[in-house]
Order: sequence, then structure tokens, then C-alpha cells
Amino acid sequence: MDHEEDEDKFSNLPEQIISHILSFLPIKYAASTSILSPKFKSLWLDITDLEFEDDHLFHPDKFRDFVESILIRCSSPTIHRFALRCSSTVDDMFIVNDWIENVINRYVEVVELSISSYYSPKLNAEIPKQLFVCKTLVVLKNNLKFNLSIPDLDEDVVWFPNLKVFHMVVHNPSEDLEKRLFCNFPVLEDLCVEGSLAED
Repeated sequence: MDHEEDEDKFSNLPEQIISHILSFLPIKYAASTSILSPKFKSLWLDITDLEFEDDHLFHPDKFRDFVESILIRCSSPTIHRFALRCSSTVDDMFIVNDWIENVINRYVEVVELSISSYYSPKLNAEIPKQLFVCKTLVVLKNNLKFNLSIPDLDEDVVWFPNLKVFHMVVHNPSEDLEKRLFCNFPVLEDLCVEGSLAED
């Protein structure tokens, strides 16, 4: 067989195409491609879809360090999608809010959050204000298994000015959640809300 036929065709693709392909992988798999060749050491840092899941990273500190290191090392000035799924590694929503603010500052368009409070079942959390006024956000999907409250915003502030898709599963919502949240969404096209109340 000709040596040219044995050549790694994937590695010879344009870098922009490789980065686009890598963006479909969970971030831990995209990062692992850095060992394939010197060319891949930096390519995965250009991806614009960041998906984090703690299924195989059991220690909370390890997962938090992983997410923060990726957000620091990722060189793309824009993030298309940020997905965070954690069931046993978050006991401090201030840390998660820092991550959300990071991608908001990079013009994120899609945010997907699935967070349960395994370590802190009575965790109370407030979504960062920046998310409500983010002008680039188009899709927001939340599954938050803790007591959720809405931050105070000025009455003349337009919430979610360009949000078109909003899916939400919320547990133990605050009393004013419905009143304060659903009076907004000026361009919303797709709404799906599920919830549950804690038993007394």
C-alpha cells in the first residue's frame, strides 16, 4: 500500500474544520486529543462548545479544578454553548456563577445547566444577574434541584432580551418566581416549564 494512502487524513484537515469537529465532543474527550500529535496540543483550545459532566470525576475539588482550568486555557474569545451537568460535586453556587459569568463575557448563545445539590440538599441559590440581561443568550435550559431565587433587577431592565428557547425544571421555587420571571421574554418562541414543591 502506498505510504500516501496511510497518511492521517484527519490531521491534514484544515485547523478550522478540526476545531469544529472537536466541538461536538465532551470537553474531557476533546482535551485528550492533545496527546495525538503536536498539532492537536492547541487545537482543542479553540473549541466554542464546552460541555462538562462529573460522572467520572467523583471528587468535588477535582471537578471544580478541571472546569476552571479549561475556562482559563480555552483561547476562543466567543463561546457558543456552555453545558454543565453535575450531580455530586457542587456545594457552592458562587463557583458556578463565576463559570456562568465567564462564558457570558464571551458572548455565549446557549446555556444548559443540570445541577443537583447532593452534598447540600438545602442549598439556596441565586442565578447571576448577568444571565438575565445577556444580549447574546438565545437558548437557556435549566434543571436545578435546589431552592432557586431570582435576583433583584431594576424595573426598566429587559430580561432575556434575545432569548428564544427557555426550558426549565425547578425544585422548590420561591414564591415570586412565576410572577417575576414569566413577565419577561420579549422574543420567546419555545417555553417548557416543569417543577416540584418540597413536602412539609
